[in-house]
Amino acid sequence: MNKLITTSILGILLLLCSAFPGWTDDSTGLSPPVLDAESVVLLDYDTGTILFEKNADKVIPPASLAKLVTLYVVYSMAESGYITLDDVVEVPEQAWYVNMPAGSSLMFLGPGMKVTVKDLMLGLAVSSGNDAAVALAYYIAGSTEGFAALMNREMNRLGFTAMHFVEPSGLSEYNRITAREFAAFCRVYLRRFPQSLSELHSVKEYTFPYEALPADEPLIRRITQKNRNTLLWEMDGVDGLKTGYIEESGYNLAVTAGKNRMRLIGVVLGIDADNHLEGSEKRSREGRALLEYGFSGFVTVRPRDLALPSIKVWKGIEENFEIGPSEEVVVTVPVDDVSLLTTEVEVEPFIEAPVSKGERVGTLRVFAGGELTGTFPLVSREDIVKAGLAEEIWDGLMLMIERRRYEKAMAD
Repeated sequence: MNKLITTSILGILLLLCSAFPGWTDDSTGLSPPVLDAESVVLLDYDTGTILFEKNADKVIPPASLAKLVTLYVVYSMAESGYITLDDVVEVPEQAWYVNMPAGSSLMFLGPGMKVTVKDLMLGLAVSSGNDAAVALAYYIAGSTEGFAALMNREMNRLGFTAMHFVEPSGLSEYNRITAREFAAFCRVYLRRFPQSLSELHSVKEYTFPYEALPADEPLIRRITQKNRNTLLWEMDGVDGLKTGYIEESGYNLAVTAGKNRMRLIGVVLGIDADNHLEGSEKRSREGRALLEYGFSGFVTVRPRDLALPSIKVWKGIEENFEIGPSEEVVVTVPVDDVSLLTTEVEVEPFIEAPVSKGERVGTLRVFAGGELTGTFPLVSREDIVKAGLAEEIWDGLMLMIERRRYEKAMAD
């Protein structure tokens, strides 16, 4: 492809702005946040654009953020039909809360309990129960090691080469993630299983067991636990995802929020604190600062009416055909750069029939203030079949002449 057709989308900026009521293009003057966390990434859910990063490739234990990967595997198994969320799990001895390591977060599973997969997922997401992770691992894979192998297989399949897990709860210091890969994973997770937000991650508290146990059961009592992601209460739009802590990692947070037709995902790793109260407060404060920076300084733009040219086709029953993007055109730009949006269309100069509907014929590039901010495939909107023999011969002769002219012009 070596012929460029450049068009400006300044003429449709009124449409763009009307999609964001109350928005203006005045610069916010907002400075990037100063965060104490060792490693941070903020990205736009819709585009995957990274809006802020700090030591994004540093390898850090995820702590209970590993449970998000565990949930991804469980949802995947349910989607494939291997299990259902209504399956009843007989809690194995390895998952009894009395057998969990000291300091574990717990759902408080015990002997003789039968719990659905969905309830175990809630215990994992809300109560952060290490016992719930073990119960799910044994039910699906027969062991925590077997389940970790499933986690690693899925992450490798998705291309996350820096992420590695040895067990599903996050308790081990030998689990590994980076903020960059984990933010990208959270995006994949939410795109594939968006229901996880309403079903699990936005749930503010969870009571287990649902019904009071007999009076002669001395070990387990009905208990209500609150979600450790305090931003669910403290910041409008926050509806996930997970917190984590072990000594080797510090305080970690994966958070998402939706506001003004924009969804952000933030990962904050390695916050140091003297105690749990300080660590929890600092984690929430840095998560809030990260999200506020993203929502104040950037906007997700969805052009609704791109002015794309029709394309000449040779040897076809039609002389021209319409093109369009093969996916939604959506870009993330700084607030004060929206008025500077332009597009560039690149297509092959000599396209011959037949052309199939959906066939890629070019590329659309979107620029903000001269900086490339998005690239999208352009495809044919229709099928173009070959013309009759006479028309094909004539077009072939004209095409030969046009190609020679084009080659001469390019050489000059």
